[in-house]
Amino acid sequence: MLPDPRSTEPASGAPRYGTRRRPRCHPSRHPQLSHPLRPLRPGRTRRARSAARARAPEQKRSHVLTAVPPVAALRARLPGGVGRPDWLASPKVFRTEVLAGLVVALALIPEAISFSIIADVDPSVGLFASFTMAVVISFVGGRKAMISAATGAIALVIAPLNREHGFGYLVATVILGGIFQIALGALGVAKLLRFVPRSVMVGFVNALAILVFMAQVPEMHHAPWPVYPLIVAGLALTVLFPRVTRVVPAPLVSIVILTAITVAAGIAVPTVGDKGELPSSLPVPGLPDVPFTWDTLTIIAPYAFAFALVGLMESLMTAKLVDDITDTHSGKTRESVGQGIANIVTGFFGGMGGCAMIGQTMINLRTSGARTRLSTFLARAFLMVLCIVCSGRWSPTSRWPRWWPSWCWSP
Repeated sequence: MLPDPRSTEPASGAPRYGTRRRPRCHPSRHPQLSHPLRPLRPGRTRRARSAARARAPEQKRSHVLTAVPPVAALRARLPGGVGRPDWLASPKVFRTEVLAGLVVALALIPEAISFSIIADVDPSVGLFASFTMAVVISFVGGRKAMISAATGAIALVIAPLNREHGFGYLVATVILGGIFQIALGALGVAKLLRFVPRSVMVGFVNALAILVFMAQVPEMHHAPWPVYPLIVAGLALTVLFPRVTRVVPAPLVSIVILTAITVAAGIAVPTVGDKGELPSSLPVPGLPDVPFTWDTLTIIAPYAFAFALVGLMESLMTAKLVDDITDTHSGKTRESVGQGIANIVTGFFGGMGGCAMIGQTMINLRTSGARTRLSTFLARAFLMVLCIVCSGRWSPTSRWPRWWPSWCWSP
């Protein structure tokens, strides 16, 4: 008679839990006996366990591992994966990424123009930098859904150089700064971010929030009176609309509704065009108009090194913040090298350089719900489309490109 498998008392002659049978002969002669047998639960013989397993074949054993196909395992191990993108597999994710890119593009145009004014360059320089930075970083960056563009920190670093030596030296500094960033990333500087305490991260985020808010206060001085109710309406829509639905980002709804009201009622309010002239064509590559001498290198090297350090610090801290929000891991070394590549490309296209933007990244992640690289790429695609189409000087029959920048030599 077989013992009851549900009994907790050990059967007579059955090995207790944790005991192991040893082979009577040497393991080398009998390899099949060289491994220890799995211990038994209290009160179960091997015959009782087989009987219980036959009575409940539909129950899975917890110690049996599910086989993983080799291709799927390889894709899971590769950085970023090589499988089908999430936005291509799910229409819902694709819609979210497209709307997030449009929201970021609309929010970035005035910021890029403002940073260009800080650096004392033409507004198109900041817009071109935002376009090339995001397009390149969407392919070579180490953090998904993070927005990189022209920033105020970079503008403050290169502004003195532009005033003293001219725009050609600024472009050369951006290219050299990108080379420094690649070198620092290859040396493993990104690994030092693990020693940054959380209090520094919190202070960094709060300080940027205060700076963003203070930058908007001067825009409200001496503004027409309709601006103030529009501000209140925009904040109300941004805060309250997510309680109704999250299918469409609240900032996009706010921009569309307030723009329609302003245009339909003919309300005179400040516009983005008041900040500067929008570009009418895409950027084209060229070389910086500087002498390639040792004196030029000594002038731009200190600014380029400061450019590289500031850009990497802000980008890596933003990536760490995104990791905490999304509970995912990013490649910090890949992000450092990607930022350098993006700045080199931006320099050859006549941009002012840039790094990760925490404000736009939060709009992309938290407000719009984006999680893939598609939103980063589409944000800059929408940016250039809006700038070119809304500049009022573009027509479908015009030849492209219609101009060659004055800062570069002819090819």
